Amino acid sequence: MRRITWHLTAAVALTFGVTVGVHAQLAVHYDFESIANAQVLDMSGNGIDATVKGDVTSVAGGKFGKAGKFASKGFLDLNGPAIPAAKIPKDAITIAAWINVENTGDQHEIFNARATDGTFIFHPEYRSDNSWRWLVRDNATIFEVKSATGAQTGAWIHFAGVYSSKDAIGALYVNGVKVGEQQLDAAKPRPMQQDWGQGARVGMTVDGARAFTGLMDDFVIYAKALSEAEVNTLMKQGVAKPAAVSPGTSLATMWGTLRTAR
Repeated sequence: MRRITWHLTAAVALTFGVTVGVHAQLAVHYDFESIANAQVLDMSGNGIDATVKGDVTSVAGGKFGKAGKFASKGFLDLNGPAIPAAKIPKDAITIAAWINVENTGDQHEIFNARATDGTFIFHPEYRSDNSWRWLVRDNATIFEVKSATGAQTGAWIHFAGVYSSKDAIGALYVNGVKVGEQQLDAAKPRPMQQDWGQGARVGMTVDGARAFTGLMDDFVIYAKALSEAEVNTLMKQGVAKPAAVSPGTSLATMWGTLRTAR
């Protein structure tokens, strides 16, 4: 069963009072509904499609339809050097996904990007000591939060890490609950590196470590630090995806969004 919600852009919204929400700030979205020709399509509309390296397959049993199954050190390669700087979040970011990790005794890296100077910019991870980690760097660590939450392998968990240089805050949410936060120096804003020149990957670090093993669904990157309410909406409802408008429609600015019902 599918739920269909129509969102209109500004001109139509003036008449009907409907807003597009945060979709304009969605940078990357992998829903894992299909993997074809070793590609996972970016559903954000930004064209940052990922290439499957190794054992990553689309399987039933995700949180919203199908999930990506990562095994045997398989990962997704975003071809970081080819991504235009304008499409890379700089001042604010949210990295989120539903994950269901296997108990391998190792770190499970959700996403990693590395700048040309060798800086590992992000570490959103499930750790081998059953804790969560969320770290952001420019050319040095901006902030790092960890939260011990007990063993959570073999179950679906929603991870969301947010950071805003403008608001000088970083926070980590697990299942919609803020489990870690750091206030930073508002007088010294620190934008993230806007350079993924040495690569960007889902499911492994750029240097081939911390392989994610298990299931992943609804992986997203926003160029915005989502609020707690927005994190919870994302967790519960998933991403509203804009659909192509047919050539014959009279409302060329209409967005169609389709979500598979839970």
